[in-house]
Amino acid sequence: VICSEKCFENPRVVDNLVTGAQLGVQSLPIITEEEFRFPSETFFQELEQRGIENCGHKVHVIVPIIRSVFQEIAIVVKPADYSTTEAILLVRSSEIARRLDSALSVLDFGTNASATATASTCTSKVASGSQYHETIGG
Repeated sequence: VICSEKCFENPRVVDNLVTGAQLGVQSLPIITEEEFRFPSETFFQELEQRGIENCGHKVHVIVPIIRSVFQEIAIVVKPADYSTTEAILLVRSSEIARRLDSALSVLDFGTNASATATASTCTSKVASGSQYHETIGG
């Protein structure tokens, strides 16, 4: 999961995360911007207070999935950073490849059974072809 500023407020990202949870895919967070902030309890509380539905998905479905992304330790890759060299990118890409070859945490709906049931009835579409394989991010 490519993590950039406000990425979890992007409807396409949220829809892809819900689809990933429905399919039981593994995830590895990759931070690409200095401006990215890990979702805090305040972020989740604000989502719940506003009652925001994103892509037709209810907050009680979205929150546990976003939390599950960070069951893995994130890798920081900032290719736009002026100090990032080819050598640094090679080290980071090797680490990503190594981690992807290992068992990673699966995106999930948490332990709330009603959230899982609600998510399965959401209007989320399972993307196909190149859209499904695109990198998700903000």
